[in-house]
Amino acid sequence: MKNFDHFPNHRMAFEPDLELFFSKNLFSLHDERWKEVRNILSTALTSSKMKSMFVLMRDYAKEYDDYFASLSADQLKAFELKDAFTKHTNDVIATCAFIIDINSMKNPKNTFYVYSREAISFEKSQSLFLLRFFAVRKFP
Repeated sequence: MKNFDHFPNHRMAFEPDLELFFSKNLFSLHDERWKEVRNILSTALTSSKMKSMFVLMRDYAKEYDDYFASLSADQLKAFELKDAFTKHTNDVIATCAFIIDINSMKNPKNTFYVYSREAISFEKSQSLFLLRFFAVRKFP
């Protein structure tokens, strides 16, 4: 970005006790650190790379479609969609970002899936705290 100096830093939208929790995303970074992270992300998200990622996402969607088509009506009745979408998202991220091919539907105990679920899971008290925070927060 040629005119970086003309863009103001984003104001923090969170209370000080949550700053550490939310401070590492692109919208919360300032000055040189923002430029560094933006440059890293810009090279990862070029149009040619996005096109190749689309092919990978389409292939995984086809795999999941085939998996669902192979299930019986009784299996589909007791199927947990949130779990299926979580596994699909996990597989797409693993393939596009880390270039590893996993199939969480066929192998739900694979290491990548287990660790990614652990990394994003919150305890009940943390979830309630975040829900309360966002419910009463008025963003600028």
